[in-house]
Amino acid sequence: MAPAHGKASGTSQLEEIRQKFKQTGELFVDKDFPANDSSLYFEESPPKEFKWLRPKEIASNPQLFDAGADRSDIEQGYLGDCWLLASLSCLSMRPQLLKRVVPSDQGFDADNYCGAFHFYFWRAGEWKEIIVDDQLPTYGGKLVFTHSKSEDEFWTALVEKAYAKIFGTFESLKGGNMAEAMEDFTGGLTEPYELNAAPKHLFKLMEHAFERDSMIGCSIPPTPGIVEAELDSGLIAGHAYSVTGVKRVTLRGQEMHMVRIRNPWGKSEWNGAWSDDSPEMKGLSDDEKKALELKKEDDGEFWMDFKDFKQHYVTIEICNLSPDAVVTDETDADLAKKKWVTTMEHKAWIKGSTAGGCRNNKDTFHKNPQVFVRLDEADDDDKDEGCTLIVALYQKGTRVGRSLGKKPLTIGFAIYEISEDYKQKTGYVAGTDMDRKFFLTRKMTEKSPAYINSREVVGRYKLKPGDYVIVPSTFQANEQGNFMLRIYTEKKIESQALDQQTDYKPTVKPLTPTEKGHYEELKKKFADIAGEDLEVDAFELRQMLNESDALAEVKTGNFSIDACRTMVAIYDEDMSGKLGFVEFTELWVYICMCKKVFLNFDEDKSGSFSSFEMQDALKYLGYSLDRSTFSCIVTRYANRQNQIDFNDFVMIAGKLRSTFERYEAHKNGQGNAEVSVKQWVQINMYS
Repeated sequence: MAPAHGKASGTSQLEEIRQKFKQTGELFVDKDFPANDSSLYFEESPPKEFKWLRPKEIASNPQLFDAGADRSDIEQGYLGDCWLLASLSCLSMRPQLLKRVVPSDQGFDADNYCGAFHFYFWRAGEWKEIIVDDQLPTYGGKLVFTHSKSEDEFWTALVEKAYAKIFGTFESLKGGNMAEAMEDFTGGLTEPYELNAAPKHLFKLMEHAFERDSMIGCSIPPTPGIVEAELDSGLIAGHAYSVTGVKRVTLRGQEMHMVRIRNPWGKSEWNGAWSDDSPEMKGLSDDEKKALELKKEDDGEFWMDFKDFKQHYVTIEICNLSPDAVVTDETDADLAKKKWVTTMEHKAWIKGSTAGGCRNNKDTFHKNPQVFVRLDEADDDDKDEGCTLIVALYQKGTRVGRSLGKKPLTIGFAIYEISEDYKQKTGYVAGTDMDRKFFLTRKMTEKSPAYINSREVVGRYKLKPGDYVIVPSTFQANEQGNFMLRIYTEKKIESQALDQQTDYKPTVKPLTPTEKGHYEELKKKFADIAGEDLEVDAFELRQMLNESDALAEVKTGNFSIDACRTMVAIYDEDMSGKLGFVEFTELWVYICMCKKVFLNFDEDKSGSFSSFEMQDALKYLGYSLDRSTFSCIVTRYANRQNQIDFNDFVMIAGKLRSTFERYEAHKNGQGNAEVSVKQWVQINMYS
């Protein structure tokens, strides 16, 4: 993980801007996120003519924080980004986490001010420094979007601007879910729950989450046709709230499960039981009021009984923090109970090679990236000896792509157990990915809650100790995108990406009688074309192959001169630039073997097969290729439909053979190869 403050190299961009300001006296102007309409909207037009002003032009005594940060600071403006502000409210309650997002090394005093501010957001596994100037959109001298209750405080407005810069415009923040912002503020993992189908122990789960400093949000779906409609209960539909307290307290002699909630508007509260002016609140003792930290203000914050909470809200989202985000003064033993054990894999779905689609795509599902997990130890508080496993599949660049008209992919995942019985029966080699037969003959152990076109899909499971494989995928095959798979557990686990080892074990088959007959014909043809030197160059080889009856059933077009030059280069042992009859014979045997394999996998006899099928065809020839190496080959040789014809298949197979043979020679000559076989094959096959 990158440092919380400053770039990995050790110097923040902000310090460079400060030094320039001291030399020139010119306030920083952010050309990447300019103070004009292009930074405001990508679809809509501004409802009014906004004026961009710096805080010193808005307030007489601007401060980054006015008497510190507080959840009551945050008030929503014209922009519909309540999901962002509710998350910001949760963040403000955790000073150490807030300090990571909003570094304290900046402000409006003479020593630090240069017209620029920097902030850090977690983006797909990394903390990114975002620099903005402090020009903010205003109307009538007032901030248009997010602002603080104090007119002198600007941290909320500047954080919103920096976050908008990531996605290109302020409008890109319109509409969203708290899960995204909570994760981007903390690096945590967010679990969504539908309250009508939530687990029975949900309140305990929420208590447990608060013990681990988790952040929690809640919401009610919008009323059709109405934006943020106020309900009879005083709650707002289509609006995000932050959960600011979860308590088990004794009120009037009865144990109560209570939830404290805040509206990011800073007003409009729940009017039911245990609201500020309700009969239930009247007559509470001082101790009871203290237990609830009761404040009777129209500040948008209120208490609800957990039963009412479940009845009136529809969704909650719990953001579990990563271990490095938990900052406390507790002992190691106490802190260990608060920490999740986390692991992360960054992978990609690539058309034609690793984008296998969901389980419905029976022939290609196993091509997806696969992640192995070994669960050894049950949770401390689990009587049934189960292991908590939280899996989050995160696709990258979704909100950034929104302004470019790109929609998120529909994604999900499946979990399968790798049983001891399976290992014994198949002789399974640890670290190797699971093949097509494995998935076709087994039921899923668990699966993602749904396949959904959102940035992230998350599932929580209780599994028995053992070995499992997680398969993340898009719903349709051949949909390309980058993703991150995160795994949270309560105990340490073993995990790794499963793959094939790049290797070559030659499989040379003898010629059949029919092939030998064609060979005799070709022998005569060779003599006629070769001439007096009894050798053929690439042009003569092309003529021979294109006129061969033996290859007529697999040809979809003539062998190209480039393909023939490649074959000559591979089999020309004496470096003459031509093939003698012995060299040609070796090539011909290999072409015949490729032909048999090709026809076996070209089931519809169309003259080509998919790049997915090519991987299996190459394996039949003895080539075991890891996913990234195979992706290089597909990128280099497949057509736009990810199809491979026979001519290209022969060239790929031949070039692979030569590449492996040259690697062995290089390794033997060097004693130890300077590069791995995987690197060697990728470099040579992609060139």
